[in-house]
Amino acid sequence: MPQNPEREIILNGALFMDSITQNRQAPSFLDINWQALSWSPWVAFDADIPTFKQIPPEPGLYRIRPLGEDFLMYIGQTGRTLRQRLNELRHNVKKEEMPFNDPHTAAPSLWAWHDADGFTYECSAAPLVCSKQDRMACECYLLWQYRLEYGSSTLCNFGRFHPDYTNQEAGTPAYGAAGFRQEEERQEEEKTQRKILPVD
Repeated sequence: MPQNPEREIILNGALFMDSITQNRQAPSFLDINWQALSWSPWVAFDADIPTFKQIPPEPGLYRIRPLGEDFLMYIGQTGRTLRQRLNELRHNVKKEEMPFNDPHTAAPSLWAWHDADGFTYECSAAPLVCSKQDRMACECYLLWQYRLEYGSSTLCNFGRFHPDYTNQEAGTPAYGAAGFRQEEERQEEEKTQRKILPVD
């Protein structure tokens, strides 16, 4: 009895997808040796100075997650010292008002998630002394690897932002316009509209 070639293709495709699922590695993006890098222990943003010194004083890569959670908020790289970069970031996230994009593009997004959902953060870093281009390539690779393992991108890379907040594109001190909660933005728009309504 002749076999149906279309059925063979479907069956083979299903077997191929099953093989991918079975061979997919368990998530390792929280591990201390993720992708063969020497990651520091996870250190809370509100850690004291001696504890925060576990973050390496060299350039490299870093990752941020909500405290005790099993997903990442952000993956980044810096040519400065990791300790200095993350120390500045943790202070910006603790501000009462949303910080500017400058000097750290992730600060407003991390701040918004903290403000909306009460996220507190911890970070881990891996020293990597190389050219800026190589560091950025490694950052891209880690972002890709995280998406493969977790099934979606980090919450604060690629310009992603909390849905209830807006991040002004001109969010730098030079422009003086930081982002804010959209509800507040709508209230400001309504106030402006009321001011320009014609008088009967």
